[in-house]
Amino acid sequence: MASCKFEGGKYKGASEVKAHFRHNDISPERRVIAKKKNKHIDLDKCRYNFNILGLSYEERCKKYDDRIAYLDYHGNTNRRKDRVTAQCIEIPVPAALPRDRYREWFLRIAEMLRAKYGEENFLDADIHYDEEHEYREPETKKLAVSRVHGHFMFVPEIDGKLNCKQMTLRKNMKALNREIDTMTRDEFGCSFMSGTKKKSLKKVEELKQESENAELLCQIEQAQEELNARQAAVDAYKAVLDARDNEQREKGERLYNVQNTLSEWQAELQKRETAVQDLEQQKKAVLQEREAVRQKESRLDEAIRAVSEMPAMSECVEKVLDVAFVTLKVSPGSDPVNFVARRYLEHLQESQKERAEQMCKDVKRTVPEYTFDTQQDEAVF
Repeated sequence: MASCKFEGGKYKGASEVKAHFRHNDISPERRVIAKKKNKHIDLDKCRYNFNILGLSYEERCKKYDDRIAYLDYHGNTNRRKDRVTAQCIEIPVPAALPRDRYREWFLRIAEMLRAKYGEENFLDADIHYDEEHEYREPETKKLAVSRVHGHFMFVPEIDGKLNCKQMTLRKNMKALNREIDTMTRDEFGCSFMSGTKKKSLKKVEELKQESENAELLCQIEQAQEELNARQAAVDAYKAVLDARDNEQREKGERLYNVQNTLSEWQAELQKRETAVQDLEQQKKAVLQEREAVRQKESRLDEAIRAVSEMPAMSECVEKVLDVAFVTLKVSPGSDPVNFVARRYLEHLQESQKERAEQMCKDVKRTVPEYTFDTQQDEAVF
């Protein structure tokens, strides 16, 4: 919850106090230097920072030195070397307070603290707008935004003595928180103490470190989630690639089988083409044979026709007999049979010799030496 933070604000010697003055100084030059140690400082927001008294670093140092010297001179019995000579109270604005009332609220807080701890002990207060930033809640791991806050510096003097222990008693800190909460409710209409969580007793540096650790853990978790998501994406993509590989392998196997089948078909086709060519050749040979037969048949028909056109035997005999009768009349002592046969052969030889020989050749009858010339003398009737 929002509350006054005393922890980590105790400063013993003058060197510590003045180092704190330099660290919280709102001048642009000092904020640039402070950013080297506090990365959350936004230099663009430095113009919104202000301080209550408007004292410079030198004026604050003088006011602090003068006040400590005055107390030591006028009866301060706390002369221990480890005595606390300054206390810083860090106070954030209420969460529900409108931004345009921040300045008014801080001025009212300064009035209350100066009245409570003494005007002479109030060294000054720096209000920082430039340290607003997102941070990670260590407990919930949720993102939150830091609030505008003020650093109020006091000399812890009570009854003329440096007594920071009395000033920071638990009951006194609670009382201060209740007073601020009551004033905030009455005058600004919102609560200073929200009651959302216990007050932290850790130093600001420790809280920042815890927040940074929480942020780092969240970043690690996010990185792990992203890594897991990427790994899942890689696994999914690998599964897709494996599926594609299997598909390609199956396609390759099918293609191999198709190629084998195609090779078999091509071999079968080659065989069939060879068979067709053989059949074509056989067909051609058959056609040639048929043509030869047809030609032979044609020649045979011509031979038969030639034979059929040859004069009939009766006609030849009649003509020979006529000649023989005439001859007998002329030569009564001649042999009529031989005469008739000889005259008949002569008649055939003269009229049908060439046709008869051609007919024999066409029907492929070889009668080597059998001609009418060679057989004429052998015929005996």
